[in-house]
Amino acid sequence: MSIPINEETAEFFGALTGDGCISKYWSSSENCWRYEVVFTGALDDFDYYKEVIHPCCKRNFSLEGRLFTRGDNSTRFHIKSKRLALELNGVGFPIGKKPTSLSIPLVFLGRKKLASSFLRGLFNTDGTIYRLYNKKYANQKRVYSDYLVIQLKMRAKPVVYQTKKILKGFGIHTGKILRESPEKHVLRICSRRGCRGF
Repeated sequence: MSIPINEETAEFFGALTGDGCISKYWSSSENCWRYEVVFTGALDDFDYYKEVIHPCCKRNFSLEGRLFTRGDNSTRFHIKSKRLALELNGVGFPIGKKPTSLSIPLVFLGRKKLASSFLRGLFNTDGTIYRLYNKKYANQKRVYSDYLVIQLKMRAKPVVYQTKKILKGFGIHTGKILRESPEKHVLRICSRRGCRGF
């Protein structure tokens, strides 16, 4: 059975691109290879996983998974399923460490609703929102403007560039993609109009 392609699974895939990985490891006790889809987020991501990702998994993949928090202030969602791991891999998600060449699968780019849902999952996991710091007051008490910034920061350069293109298709203007480090690419929405559109 292949993965159903709909708005829920597009968001699931976006969240996986941001916070997830597919792990394959040898189980000595079972004498076989085990596959696990793993999400690791911040502690305040728990509600998102509980209310969106976990139900999506049950409805679309008929899998329960295990949602829990750890002492290191992280939220974890683990799904032990070879079938799901291989099906996600078939759609375009790698098994093992996510490469910097990771890109958004074409299946989610063909329709605006799927692309929008994918970005919802991606920004809910790897995106940030903050108020713009006004350097004019750098020597005084910090003053933040009324302007919000929506930011995506990732190692996967293709995903960042594809995201910029998708947002442009929705009429949302973004700034230039910045290279914060050799492995970090940053995309920001800084205008009020862009933030409202997002």
